[in-house]
Parts: sequence; structure tokens; C-alpha cells
Amino acid sequence: MPEWDLISCTTMLSAHAQNGQVDEAKGLFDRIPELDLVSWTAMLSAYADNAKIKEAYEVFETMQERSILSESPDAVSFVCVLLACIHSGKLYEGWAKFCSMVTDFALKPTPQHYCCVVEMLGRAGHLRHAEDLLAGMPYLPRASAWRSLLGACRTGRDVEGGSRATGQVIHLDPRSASSYVVLSSIVAEI
Repeated sequence: MPEWDLISCTTMLSAHAQNGQVDEAKGLFDRIPELDLVSWTAMLSAYADNAKIKEAYEVFETMQERSILSESPDAVSFVCVLLACIHSGKLYEGWAKFCSMVTDFALKPTPQHYCCVVEMLGRAGHLRHAEDLLAGMPYLPRASAWRSLLGACRTGRDVEGGSRATGQVIHLDPRSASSYVVLSSIVAEI
């Protein structure tokens, strides 16, 4: 298959997935004779974004087993599998993937990887661990990461953690009035 055909098919696969047409995306994927890392990652993303968690895990495992084009899963692949772990509530599996990314694949986590882990920890109710991860990551956490923690604090009814997260969001994004609204709802629910 000429390179432009591979690019076209992968682009169409992604477009189908973005519109929730995962079966059509899979049909295109199955018809690509020589898959590359981008094609595999597009299919992984299609499953993860459409809450097809089992299928996302299977694609990721196949990528690891086959070492697609002698390349390991890349940083984007790991974001996709971490998103699948978030959607499925599989904190420990997600943490294992995050650690594997560093130790087994020598990939440096990006702020997006850290945000995924913060989201996983927050959804699992490990609010203090999520906050500690944000405070200790080698990047300045983005407002979106603190908003994620703030949302988890609302679910966990953690006023103190919510207050700290709100302070960080306001520091990074001074026009973010929504953070005050979330914090006030945490206080109101207690």
C-alpha cells in the first residue's frame, strides 16, 4: 500500500472514531495491509476514546508483543492506554502502565501523562496521592490538572484539598470563576 494510502486510511480511521463509528474504524484498520505505529495508535485511541476498554487493552498488548515496526509503543500510545485505565477505573493497572513507560520503554512522562495519573488517583479517591503527585512532578502543573483534582475533591467532599486545588487553579488561570463554584458546592454539600 503506498504511503499516502496508509496516511489516508489512518486519517479516515481517526475520523470515524471521533464520530463514534468504532466498527467502521476497525473495518478500515483490518484492511490496512502494513500497519505502522501511527495506525496502531489511532486504533488504540479510537477504542479508548469510545470507552471500548477491553479492546483498547488488547490493541496495546498486541503492540507490545509485536513491537510494531521494531518500535515500542510511544508517548501517545501510553496516553491512550492511560485514558482507557481512567475510563475503566483500573488505577493499579494504569499506575503499572505509567511505571512501565518509564522503566521498560525509557519514555519521559509528559504533563499529559501526569494529568492522566492524577485523574486516575482522584477518581479512585486517593486525593492526597494525586495532590502529592501534582506537587512533585517535574513540570509546572497546568490548571487543567488542578481542575481534575478539584473535581475529585468535590466527589470526595474534601474541602481542604478542594481549597488548595482552587487556589492553584486561580493562580494559574485567574479568570477561572468555575473553580470557585465547584469549591462552594463542596462546602455546600457538607
